[in-house]
Amino acid sequence: DPYQAVRHMVDWEGNLLPPPVEWVERSTFHDPRFYETINRWVLKVSNAGQHLIKVDTEPTFQYQHSDETNGELAPRSWVPTTIDLRSAQEHWAHTYKIFLEDEDPSARPFWHLYQTNRSNCLNPLIVPDARVDPTDEGFKAYNKDNGSHAKSILYQQKLAKKRNGLAKFREEERRFKARPNPIAPPPNRLRPKVNMFVRPAEARDLDQITAIYNWYVNNSVLVPEQEDISSSTMRSRLRTMADARLPFLVAVAKASNYNARSPDETIIGFGHADEMGDMKNMWWFTVDMEIYVHHDFLTKGVGKNLLGRLLFCLDPNFQVDGGCDWDGGEDWMYGNRRLVGNVLCHVPYATTDVARAAWVGGLLERSHFEKCGEMKDIGVKLG
Repeated sequence: DPYQAVRHMVDWEGNLLPPPVEWVERSTFHDPRFYETINRWVLKVSNAGQHLIKVDTEPTFQYQHSDETNGELAPRSWVPTTIDLRSAQEHWAHTYKIFLEDEDPSARPFWHLYQTNRSNCLNPLIVPDARVDPTDEGFKAYNKDNGSHAKSILYQQKLAKKRNGLAKFREEERRFKARPNPIAPPPNRLRPKVNMFVRPAEARDLDQITAIYNWYVNNSVLVPEQEDISSSTMRSRLRTMADARLPFLVAVAKASNYNARSPDETIIGFGHADEMGDMKNMWWFTVDMEIYVHHDFLTKGVGKNLLGRLLFCLDPNFQVDGGCDWDGGEDWMYGNRRLVGNVLCHVPYATTDVARAAWVGGLLERSHFEKCGEMKDIGVKLG
């Protein structure tokens, strides 16, 4: 039954059965008519006019005739009897000769090139005489050594030129390494006059930060308060800026034998960026920046370094032009920045201190700030 294998995969109505839940439970498929199918295919192909090479005996490769010479080996078993239901000669005449007649009219099939009727070697190829013509001008120049010798001299000259160039290059390289470095490093324009570094503020810094701020409360108009604030108020400001991912930095004076962070560090300045409003108003992408320096460290570059590091924390594209060391780690370098569009900086000044206000304004303009306006006589303090 040729459909015996198919009947195991259909139901009573002839529809294919669903596959089993576990394929391992089904036995391996075996076609009982496999070999019969292969034999039927072989017989069909053999009767389709394909040429089958018949090998009666293994060819011998010994030279049995003294008149045979060394040539290309082509056993007699390679000679086809029929090709596409034609004799080999007829197939050659009607197929290959049509394409080769224009190029080589004397072309013949390889079975016509045997040395003898019993040989397995073809006639050797005719090797043309490759002797040099003694009458050729090039041959005469070669004999007089006017060709190869001149070429050898030219090659030696090129080789010597290459060696001289390499020696000259090495000498220039040696001189370049021996001379001092002509490229001087760029000047550190923000280098402070005090040994310091900048880092994010911590809770242990609040007392010193509050003391610096209260000095400005009692001695300047840079802050609006007229009474001292407490450390808890400053702690609340620090926590608010930390929650908003805004920077609150401090400038720390280094000890003379500074090797590591000391628990008794001296805060000589601080700066921060505070938001103008919350997420529900139009000022969400604008911040106010304030910087305060200890009164004993004024005009020593502390404020410039705090300004540069604050802008670095607010704008990832801002390049800090030198300055002191930064001990902020990677928190403010990768992913800890708040998205900020504008930075405002208010500079209150007394009517008797216009020159200092102008100096601070010039510092901000050099840091790419733009003066937006000026309001005069809008507050009263210390008077």
